[in-house]
Amino acid sequence: MTAVTGDGDDLPETFAAFALRIGKSRPYVSKLVAEGRISAASLTADRKIVPRLALADIEAAADPARAKASAVPPAAEADGTFAHQRARKTRADADRAELELQARRGELVERATIAATLGPWVRELRDNVLAVPRDTVLDAVQASALEDGINDVFEAFAARLSGLAAGGMNGGAATG
Repeated sequence: MTAVTGDGDDLPETFAAFALRIGKSRPYVSKLVAEGRISAASLTADRKIVPRLALADIEAAADPARAKASAVPPAAEADGTFAHQRARKTRADADRAELELQARRGELVERATIAATLGPWVRELRDNVLAVPRDTVLDAVQASALEDGINDVFEAFAARLSGLAAGGMNGGAATG
């Protein structure tokens, strides 16, 4: 006598018994075998079906459009299906609405305003760093003085940026 493990998924079944298990007709199961949706590896030598293997074959060959929505997250779906395009459009509309809300609240700053404010400051920072004397460093005292000079330039720049963050785009413009 053979021991039964689980619910009998490892015991070979006839086409009719397997069809009954999956709720289909025997000719449908024959069609799955003929089309290769149930592989030859799922069949025994006497043309019986090993249910565990056959169910795995059927699942692997299933149409992805009919798969459950919860099985595949929307971000992983990269095809051009209607559902994917609809989700993409919905996300884009939500992003656009969020940007419009931030603009109405005054939380956004125009790129030109940032460039007009920070551009001269960055050029001045570059000029100040280049102006630090660094011809030849002969000893530790000169190296320390060079380091102090560069640190002073960056600290002044950081103070201007802090004033900008605290007072808006015009808050830091009065310094320097």
